[in-house]
Amino acid sequence: MPTGYTADVQSGEITEFRDFALQCARAFGAAIQLRDSEPGPVPETLPNDGGQSYHVNALAEAKAELKQISGISPDEAEAKALAEYESACARYQEHLADVTAHRQRYESMLSNVLAWVPPSPDHEELKAFMASQLRESLKFDCTPYYDEPARLSGPEWLERSLAAARRDVDYHLREAEKERDRAASRQEWVDALYRSLED
Repeated sequence: MPTGYTADVQSGEITEFRDFALQCARAFGAAIQLRDSEPGPVPETLPNDGGQSYHVNALAEAKAELKQISGISPDEAEAKALAEYESACARYQEHLADVTAHRQRYESMLSNVLAWVPPSPDHEELKAFMASQLRESLKFDCTPYYDEPARLSGPEWLERSLAAARRDVDYHLREAEKERDRAASRQEWVDALYRSLED
């Protein structure tokens, strides 16, 4: 049975080594983003929009966010700090309610498991397994792991928001540069492949 790479060889559509090599190159790192697209040779120029456009776009958004935060007045900062605090408090209360509900369900099921009398000694391991699963879930799912939200002043909120926005700008700047380097490296790989297949 032919693979996605050998089907055209089987059908006679591909008869030249060069064409087969260029089709198989889709399975390798430099052209991996083409792997699931229509069969065919790796293009001489790879599409250059992989992760780069994400980071370039995210960088533009991060710069806009930094500019927007930089222009916030003290009154606006106070209002935003209060709004974020109230939102965090609501999420915290929702988390506590979820933890309580989960705990009740797990404990109810655990009491059912502990009350169950296995029909044979071969079923004892099932009972122990069920109990251990519920105890593990109680331990990991039913601990309020969020700290109660802290109310920030306007200046504190502004300082944290500016620091976060600057970190985002720096991060996306670095990642866009790394992606440009990876794209150049992938293109070099394809260029070398094409040179090796010249008649």
